[in-house]
Amino acid sequence: MPADPPAPATRQPGRKRRKLRAYTLTQLRNALLRVADNVAAGRSPRWAASAQAEGISGAKTTVCRIGKRMLAVGVAERPEVALTMRRAFVSKLELARMGSPDLRGRKLFSVDELETFAAAIRRYAEMGCGCDVSAVARMMTVALRKMGRTKSSGAPMVATESRAPHR
Repeated sequence: MPADPPAPATRQPGRKRRKLRAYTLTQLRNALLRVADNVAAGRSPRWAASAQAEGISGAKTTVCRIGKRMLAVGVAERPEVALTMRRAFVSKLELARMGSPDLRGRKLFSVDELETFAAAIRRYAEMGCGCDVSAVARMMTVALRKMGRTKSSGAPMVATESRAPHR
């Protein structure tokens, strides 16, 4: 008797993961420069058309919000000076950092510092010295104290075994 065919896998309901931003900083800057050029030429800003021309989809609100701040720069100046000031505004524009500031603040070490720890641990291993997770956590805690890193409450930061890097 043949075996029953396997049941088809069902997809779990939920949101599909997507990129947090559908555009790059360069695309946003170029769209804002198009808006500035349109206004300097006496045309309407054309927020959506400027965004679409740069390949940005679904970010008209962002282009409009930042564009309005840009158009507020140099309002009292001559059109040529205002355009130069707006281009300077766009060139200095940076995207806001995503994520919770609390979670970003909990990061104990930078990537470079973690690479330094990894190199030290490899060196200990090459010399034949063992280094377990609790020893790494103690080493990191000492480094945090020497660097003067503290929590927002003022208490010294501690690297627990659960925060020690595992690879």
